[in-house]
Amino acid sequence: MEKTDILNVLKSTKGNFKLPKNMAFSIEGDVLHVNMSSIGLTSNMQTDDAAFEGWAICLKAWFPTIKKVIVDSKDKVFPVGDVHYNRFLYRLIKFTDVFPWAETRDFGDEIAKFKVNNSIVVNVPKRKAQDNAEHGEAQLERNYCLSERAKYDVMDHQLPVHLFNKEVKKQYSITPNSFLDIWSIKGNELNIFELKLSTNKKVGIISELMFYVNVMSDIMKHNIIIPSDSKYRSFDKLYKLYQDKTCSQINGIFLTDKLHPLIEQKKDEILTIINEGNFIIDTRYNHKNIKL
Repeated sequence: MEKTDILNVLKSTKGNFKLPKNMAFSIEGDVLHVNMSSIGLTSNMQTDDAAFEGWAICLKAWFPTIKKVIVDSKDKVFPVGDVHYNRFLYRLIKFTDVFPWAETRDFGDEIAKFKVNNSIVVNVPKRKAQDNAEHGEAQLERNYCLSERAKYDVMDHQLPVHLFNKEVKKQYSITPNSFLDIWSIKGNELNIFELKLSTNKKVGIISELMFYVNVMSDIMKHNIIIPSDSKYRSFDKLYKLYQDKTCSQINGIFLTDKLHPLIEQKKDEILTIINEGNFIIDTRYNHKNIKL
């Protein structure tokens, strides 16, 4: 079954679905082949052409006969050194580690080099977040934190998640600079929220949240090192959880009123697929509507 056939099956249900232009799909027997293009390898992980985790999991939910997913390269071009590509490799490592049904062939050597060449550290907040938000999503983050903070020991937003090799300096960047939307701690549980406006209905929400949950899992297991503490954005509370090695569970929460129709119509199946992963820390994914 080629990409056009897959799309026709999806369209025969409910919704005017589209598949990403620069990512190839095919189903052979019980195997889904996902082939990345050079565009997808160098694009932001939330974009359609880059969010391979989201598309693979959605298609696995829509086609229950799929037993294996193989992520390979459509163009056989590896943009070595590109920060988006580096983040793709990290994401692919975690994807194939967490899900026993996922593998790669084309990127095997690239993954091996990534593991050997990088000793990952993450940056910390150097200043407080801006008090005034200029766009809707940032304002919604602040409002949600204000309304929900009392339910947790600590809750904050805009946590920097920029990965470096050995030292936090620009020339040692592994991934692009990015920020986790909202996080909170209750007891020894860490909650990671990926917030989207109802107008932003992308399959990439899965890839984004999985990236942040995987990074925080590696941090809590000291596979990624926090080089110093910080007094900004409640980071000292997160640092204590990291330092004490007491994090017992991580909860990844899709925080939005509207999901992509591929996700919305198979939400329970998608959450089941994700939650059956082999995580290094007890991990649960869920969806919450934004209630202010």
